[in-house]
Amino acid sequence: MDSWYNSTLFYPPMKILLAIAIAAVSFSEIRADSVVTNAADLARLVYRDRKLDVVFDLHCTVSVNKSVLKDTKAIYAIDHSGGAILFSSGSISNAFFQAGCHIHARGHTVSHAPRQVVARCESIEVMGYGSAPKPEEVSITDFRSGRFDCHYVKMRGTLRDAFDDEVDGNYTYLVLNCEGKLLYAPTPRFKVSNGMIGAEVEIAGICDPMSIGERRYMGYTLLVQDINAIRILKASDEDAFAVPDIDETQNLGPMEIQALGKRRTHGTVLAAWRPNNILISTKRKRPIFATIANQPLPVSGTSVEVAGLPETDLFSISLSRAVWRPSGDSPTVPQKLDELDFDKLFGGIDENRRIRPFYNGMVVHIKGDVVGFESAEGHLAEISISDGKRILTVDTSVVPGAADDVRVGCRIDVTGVCVLETDNWRPGALFPPASGYRIVVRRPNELRILAYPPWWTPGRLFVVIGILAAALVLLLLRMALKRRFGAIIAKAKIDARVGERTRLAVELHDSIAQNLTGVAMEIRSAKRAKTADPSGMDRHLDLAAATLDSCRSELRNCIWDLRSLTLDEATIDEAIRRTLQQHLSGARLEVRFSADRRLFPDSMLHAILRIMRELTINAVRHGRADDIKVAGCIDGGRLHFSVRDNGRGFDPERAPGIRDGHFGLQGIRERIETLEGTIEIESAVGRGTKVSMSLPLPMKERTGEPWEK
Repeated sequence: MDSWYNSTLFYPPMKILLAIAIAAVSFSEIRADSVVTNAADLARLVYRDRKLDVVFDLHCTVSVNKSVLKDTKAIYAIDHSGGAILFSSGSISNAFFQAGCHIHARGHTVSHAPRQVVARCESIEVMGYGSAPKPEEVSITDFRSGRFDCHYVKMRGTLRDAFDDEVDGNYTYLVLNCEGKLLYAPTPRFKVSNGMIGAEVEIAGICDPMSIGERRYMGYTLLVQDINAIRILKASDEDAFAVPDIDETQNLGPMEIQALGKRRTHGTVLAAWRPNNILISTKRKRPIFATIANQPLPVSGTSVEVAGLPETDLFSISLSRAVWRPSGDSPTVPQKLDELDFDKLFGGIDENRRIRPFYNGMVVHIKGDVVGFESAEGHLAEISISDGKRILTVDTSVVPGAADDVRVGCRIDVTGVCVLETDNWRPGALFPPASGYRIVVRRPNELRILAYPPWWTPGRLFVVIGILAAALVLLLLRMALKRRFGAIIAKAKIDARVGERTRLAVELHDSIAQNLTGVAMEIRSAKRAKTADPSGMDRHLDLAAATLDSCRSELRNCIWDLRSLTLDEATIDEAIRRTLQQHLSGARLEVRFSADRRLFPDSMLHAILRIMRELTINAVRHGRADDIKVAGCIDGGRLHFSVRDNGRGFDPERAPGIRDGHFGLQGIRERIETLEGTIEIESAVGRGTKVSMSLPLPMKERTGEPWEK
């Protein structure tokens, strides 16, 4: 354009004149667009140019009004120039804008939705009322010419198909074949019977140049206000098969095939599979796929006549919404092939040749491994077999029980009709995709199981490997825990043995060793008094003998403590009874010790039991007591306990001691002193004895936490 403008044919004066002319035209267009006064110009600015903020002032007639949204209403208006769609806001009542009334509408264009412009009325004045327009009968060419935009028209054609709108559930779309061209007619939702498909109909509605809904690029549609505006001229069920034969149609493109209207064909059913599919072979030996509207499906091998709406996938013809009836023609036998493998069926391993469509409709024989299946109506309907690289579907939907024993991993041998699975042609998809093949089994004996899957499957192998791995992990974990905690347990055992040995050494040192030292001293004293004081020698020997008796008793108690499990008792009461039982000599024992065993370390509990045992032995042996009471409690961080008997009693001030060969009370005082406790003895001759003791608890016991033994 620039080279044309700058060529030598245009001298500077001519260029100036041309520029002025272009500016004048542009200015006139701008001025003309500033206030639009006719429907045709408004429609052009809205539908084609999508201009915003264009002011309009129209005198027009309402052809129909229609509620589109809850707060928005569309008015289809016409004048001498054409038609336009006006929108009134929710504040403007639409009650009086009936078809045929004359209005004066003012407003401007606004954005109604993304990428959509509408003419929004700011005021509408009713100028008068007229009769509602009658529908004008127009051809499909006139319908799309623009001269009848927003007019009330009626169209004649064949009802080719119908479907519910999944976006707006209020509408059913009718597909009308008008003079070989398809026209969509949205109508209030209703159930379209199979008998209506293929009928010749007359439909009255509005020529809508712009789809107001979500589907904005459908072009011209026939907007039907009421299902009563649909009139059947010739029902399709008068003679569904009184239509031309599809074989008479040759060399047509996919668009022309879809616009043919109902067609029929004769042939033999090659295969049938659910829910409503059959593949037939015509006299010309070409397969035709049909979706059947009337049930049940014909049996494979039956001669039938089928009528429906033609479509194509560019490989073959298919008939949708078809009906069938038996035919008297002799059935044709489909061509049978030798055994195929996946490479032959899918064109080898070359990625540029994945499917060979000429196998469509032929009987094939193939083997494969089952990799999956789908069930329907209680039996296997589809089986997926594979050669390790590609998957093929085997359909047994019309042969119940043929695949009941099939499971994943089986190797099967299948004979059936090969059906090419592909989409039908549609505008915008020049080559419909072919997804693969479906082998349709016709009889139960056409599917044989060659081998069942071995018990030792990869899945089970993985399960066993998983179990072994888990067991190995647990074993390693146990070994690691044993190694880690074994050392801790061994150390604890060693510490326990060392503690026990230390306690035993202390016991032997504090009692037996000291007593034996006293015996040695008394024997030496007796030896020195042999000549000087014979009576004193006897006194020293008696004391040595008494001391040896005490050593023997102490040693016996130490040995019993080593063998006893007293410290393992759950309660202190049981530990006390077990310790004192063998020293009672028939006396009655009553124990009331309200303290938790876990609050005492073993060393402290052992010392308490030794004290109680010594007091019990003294009460039974020296006091001749037959009733002993032991009590204890914890108060203020200290353990208070006592041993009471009903024996003969004694005078604490004159009680025999170590010099007299009595070591019991002195040993008890030494143990109490070691534990930083106190002792109090209450006794009198003939009134029994009560020994009360108080010991401070270790710091951990004062917190109330259990002691870890």
